[in-house]
Amino acid sequence: YNFTHAGLNTFEHLAKTAHQFELYADDKTVFLDLGYQFSDYNGWAQDTGASQYHNFTIAPVTRGKNGILTYEFGLNFSGTQRNVTGTNSFEFYVFPRINLQAELLRRTLAIYGGWDGLTEQNTLQGLVSRSPFLSMNQELRLSGQNKGYVGMQGALIGKLQYRVEGAMTFLNDAVVFTRDSIQELVSVGDAQLAALQVGYANNVVQTSVRGELSIPLKSFTASTYAQLNSFSGDDYIGKEGRILGAMISYRINELSITSNLKYAGGRYMESGYSLEDYTDWSASIHYEINPNLSVSLRGFNLLNQRYQMWEGYYVRGARGLFILNYQF
Repeated sequence: YNFTHAGLNTFEHLAKTAHQFELYADDKTVFLDLGYQFSDYNGWAQDTGASQYHNFTIAPVTRGKNGILTYEFGLNFSGTQRNVTGTNSFEFYVFPRINLQAELLRRTLAIYGGWDGLTEQNTLQGLVSRSPFLSMNQELRLSGQNKGYVGMQGALIGKLQYRVEGAMTFLNDAVVFTRDSIQELVSVGDAQLAALQVGYANNVVQTSVRGELSIPLKSFTASTYAQLNSFSGDDYIGKEGRILGAMISYRINELSITSNLKYAGGRYMESGYSLEDYTDWSASIHYEINPNLSVSLRGFNLLNQRYQMWEGYYVRGARGLFILNYQF
């Protein structure tokens, strides 16, 4: 993957592999997920050193049902060994995976809760997809989040389903983009540039309440949701206090079409600086040619809105992405 911006370029060589094994013990089955990710990347063309990381994921889990109770127990371990221009470091997360659900009234009311965790090894490609303005000094850390949650779900009338959930989420090393001011330029070769650097919020706590209605049919699915959030801890770009959204999806044979509409309000970067509300419409068309080959066309910001993604940086019109995917 090669990225060029402001006359400079950087690259990333990325490899991933993932496997799942089934282990049998008495009458239980343990599913063991193993993953490995390797990346070799540089800073910018002016930098002499390259950086590498090795990311490992191990996640055993067992699932079952006992009467009205459905359960899932496991662990999620992810660790990354990094060599950044000659300096070695190691970071890891170990999260529990506990998910419980009890069906009190058949199809009408089920209560659920648990404690679950996710990790993401950041990549240059992933960061650029979130920020096409990205400049230098990118750092590819391992981000983690774990949450405790409780909720209820079921069917109201016919196919109409509901879901209500409250959660407290703890985010570690959440991605932040730091903008240098005009007075704090960065030297790049012989040039002085205002850089947009990648940083990380070490500790963020998000408390949220979410409600959702959906109609899942054989070839068509529609859903709408509302979510209220409050945050404490470090500042980061994902702070959105009010979110409203809707989604429709249609699938026929190998063709699927999806459209999403999202409104976000109560946005802020830091104390005393708020960001404007925005409405974003995105859509995608996916066609599966055969089990190994597929193509996708995605559109973003189709309403051509102009709003800040974070302080001083605006979405620049509608965007499109064509994807050719081959797997074996």
